[in-house]
Amino acid sequence: MLKSVGVSVLLLILCISCASAGIDDDYVRPGSSKWGDILERLLGQKGFGKSYALVIGIGDYDNYTKLSAPAADAEQVRNFLRDEAQFDRIITLTDDKATRSRIESLMDSILPQLVQNNDRFLFYFSGHGSTRTLAASKRGYLILKSSKKESWDEMIDMPRMREYAENFGNARHVLFLLDACFSGLAAAERKGAFDPKNQTIQRLMQPASHIVTAA
Repeated sequence: MLKSVGVSVLLLILCISCASAGIDDDYVRPGSSKWGDILERLLGQKGFGKSYALVIGIGDYDNYTKLSAPAADAEQVRNFLRDEAQFDRIITLTDDKATRSRIESLMDSILPQLVQNNDRFLFYFSGHGSTRTLAASKRGYLILKSSKKESWDEMIDMPRMREYAENFGNARHVLFLLDACFSGLAAAERKGAFDPKNQTIQRLMQPASHIVTAA
């Protein structure tokens, strides 16, 4: 009886541990993506080749307030890209699996080698952000699970995010979605009037790189 109770407690501990752990999920769609073919038929021009994404959600922080939404948001984004947008490969990292070394490897080496000149790439991050006040400016940071407060070397700064974007300079479309406080520091604000009439599907299919950030 005691042995049975001990095994049950061990299984419960393992289940709790598994439930709180992050995920490192690498989805690869069987066969070729059909999205580019659909655009080609509708618009009479060649659509995208392959579609790739890195999706990150961090809420189980060690040194910052825990957030309930980011990990679930990341999984919902992954599910949309997989089931609705028909992406060809989606790598999803949440909580403790979203380490700096893993992200650096994907964004510097693995994914840039995969993404070709007619492909599109999407980067999504949901979690805490922070701002560092410098002598003449401010710098935004994305905070990782184990990042300590004001330990800037344990975070990913916005200049580094721009370098990541440059790694995909050969892609047809690059989109960064940063759902974190102060992520607006990722790029310079573009001045001038916004004309929605010019934001057509044909224009959006042209080679471009976009960053969309939280307020």
